Amino acid sequence: MNDLTYEQLQKKYAALQKRLNRFSLIQQDLITLHQKLDRELVRFTAIQHYNTQALLSDTLSDFAARTAEAVVDVFELEFGLLWLLSDQQLDPTPSGIEGLQLHQWQAIKNWLETELSDTRLASGLILDTKQLQQLEVSAQLNQLIIYPCRIQNELLGYLLTGVTTQNADFYDPKQMENLDAFNVFGQQVSCVTEKPLRQRPDPKTDGVDSTL
Repeated sequence: MNDLTYEQLQKKYAALQKRLNRFSLIQQDLITLHQKLDRELVRFTAIQHYNTQALLSDTLSDFAARTAEAVVDVFELEFGLLWLLSDQQLDPTPSGIEGLQLHQWQAIKNWLETELSDTRLASGLILDTKQLQQLEVSAQLNQLIIYPCRIQNELLGYLLTGVTTQNADFYDPKQMENLDAFNVFGQQVSCVTEKPLRQRPDPKTDGVDSTL
């Protein structure tokens, strides 16, 4: 066997190192993909658990509280809101709220009423800091994710989650790849919302004596 020169050995070593680097990148991609699939499995399992628990809710307030808490847990974000409509108008306050103060959700309400009143949001939407500032939703929000809850094209309300600017360093912002899971969760909320909504007293007849 002929002895290799130092230059030849260097070339073989460089080629081997290149192959090892490529293998390491593939291995890291596989690990990342595996972790992503694990997170998605946990997330969809949590969505199914929410669906089971939400069906057990006896009142609208209980259902809304479960929903606001669940969207925070499922997507690992800071706050959650379920804001329902009455007579095609937003209720004065959220039906369910988790992790937001009054002044923060009031800014969201103003935006929902002014910006979305004439639009037909068909599915989930992710708004980042720059978009939020342009829309003047609130300078205190770092990310807002919104889903329009509908049954047979009737808008029931909005499911919202996100992160405030103050606590943005403690949360990973959601990307477009997370929107599919959020849409699935929103669809589940929409389906389950119909039952507790039917149990809500009609403001036009609530407190009126039917015998009169």
